[in-house]
Amino acid sequence: LQIARDLHDDVASSLSSIALYAESLKRQLGDVSRQALEIIEKMGALSLEAVDTMGDIVWSIAPEHDTLNDLLFRMKTHALESCSAKGIRHRITIPEIVTGLSLPAEIRRSIFLIFKEALNNVVNHSQAQCVSVEVELRDGTFEMTIKDDGVGFSTQGLSRGHGLRNMEKRAQEIHAKYFLVSKQGKGTEVRLSKKMT
Repeated sequence: LQIARDLHDDVASSLSSIALYAESLKRQLGDVSRQALEIIEKMGALSLEAVDTMGDIVWSIAPEHDTLNDLLFRMKTHALESCSAKGIRHRITIPEIVTGLSLPAEIRRSIFLIFKEALNNVVNHSQAQCVSVEVELRDGTFEMTIKDDGVGFSTQGLSRGHGLRNMEKRAQEIHAKYFLVSKQGKGTEVRLSKKMT
């Protein structure tokens, strides 16, 4: 808990300040080259991205967020914010499950990061018009499906990027079943299944 507080209060605060300074510098410089402006904008964007990542780390290690309900609430919030920000039509089915089921930090963090990576791929790379996010707890098993109508990609001979490899590795580490199905021009589907009880 102390680590989470320190990360939030010190590191995240400093990163936010960098983003603010970058924005201030951009305004003060006035007439400078487009390349210089792009560098400054990149500094600000990377700082804000790091703040977001830091928030995920803080959340994942803070013991007060150790229930399945906490995980579902954060997933739903992230999905709504991400899709709305990019103007992607979305159908998000994440129930409010009344249960005090506690999750180990490793499982909670891995599931959320797989979810976040899959959704970020939709938002940033798929060119999708619509995405469906479904989560349910069925017979003690957590089931998650993220499906889009984007451009997709061929998985034949695929040289997987870090994000795709990390999703698969995280699933293996928590002994979850992970599936990735994608075809060029026909969208992508990511599924995760993890026995909880």
